[in-house]
Amino acid sequence: MIKVDMTRGKPSEQQLSLSAPMERLGADLNPIVDGIDVRNYGCLEGLASARKLLGHVAGVPMDNMIAWGNSSLTLMYLYSRFLVDEFRSKNPNLTPKWIANTPGYDRHFTITEALGIELISVPMTADGPDTQRIAGILEHDKSVIGMWCVPKHSNPCGATYSNEAVRECAALPNRGNERFTIFWDNAYAIHDFGPEASPLLPIMPEAARQGSEDRIAVFCSTSKITFAGGGIGGIGLSMQNRERFLKHLNVLSICPDKTSQLKHARFFEEPGSLEAHMVGHAEILKPKFRAVTTAFEDMLSGLPGVSWSTPTGGYFISLYLPTGTASQVYQKAAERGVVLTKPGSAFPYGIDPNDEHLRIAPSYPSLAEIEHASRVIAETVREVVADCRSD
Repeated sequence: MIKVDMTRGKPSEQQLSLSAPMERLGADLNPIVDGIDVRNYGCLEGLASARKLLGHVAGVPMDNMIAWGNSSLTLMYLYSRFLVDEFRSKNPNLTPKWIANTPGYDRHFTITEALGIELISVPMTADGPDTQRIAGILEHDKSVIGMWCVPKHSNPCGATYSNEAVRECAALPNRGNERFTIFWDNAYAIHDFGPEASPLLPIMPEAARQGSEDRIAVFCSTSKITFAGGGIGGIGLSMQNRERFLKHLNVLSICPDKTSQLKHARFFEEPGSLEAHMVGHAEILKPKFRAVTTAFEDMLSGLPGVSWSTPTGGYFISLYLPTGTASQVYQKAAERGVVLTKPGSAFPYGIDPNDEHLRIAPSYPSLAEIEHASRVIAETVREVVADCRSD
């Protein structure tokens, strides 16, 4: 039996090797940058060159960025904790709440669940969040203090927010309480498979036009650009919130790892080098995603209740199944050697109310393994759906 692990959206070894020259670069770099010895303490906000790089990725001006450690998730946790502590200090008897656009990213939900925040699930539309429904929630419930968004090649459905959706998101803070903040996790900002990918309208300028820039937090990292465990993460904030959050970070640490920041900045120093690097990722990933969608088109087209997303970038495909069958497909596929992300993971508290969604992560296995696994998944779906219809 061929065993294929598709549980997480990890870069493959081939992708990680694209950044191998950066490691060799490190020993040759002058450690003094702008009068700062990167090996020493200081520069809490991160190197200017690293902030420029991350700002370019996230679509945020360099001056608004903080370049930090290897994980944007850490910054998401710290900033959400920052907001929660402020809310609870003034509302000790209220439970803070958070909008979860679903299906969504399980790690986002884990952060807010760990902080004792109640998650309100709102189904995604094809163009982005259901902003009308969310606006109604915000107007009637002033304990909602945040919302998770993955605006480009979203995890897991692969959608990119339309320009209208971005503008409507930027307007949402004006409908909620004074602390309601949109967490804009732009994790796949430059992870396109080709020119067919739709561009994402930057949210910060839209928020500035609508007077909501103090309630937007933009996150990004190089985790799926260079090394998944050895990249740099960043957060983009209004200038006022940037200074407030730096004071918070100063309690936790004297400074981030500036040696890693310097290596990243130098690796992508030449104009166009970052874009060329991402073409290399696309050349590895696109055939794997094509293998999945080709198998599904060949074997599942026309099957009642079955559909899937066809992303133009990112790391995931959403597979939608008839109500009540996702867990069966997951279990039977595992018995045949193909392990998927657990059903319900893309929903708050790990519960898919309709048991109809599976996240497909094609990035890590080899192309041959993906071709095999895709057919196993499709065969399993056909069997499960046939059994349900016969019942």
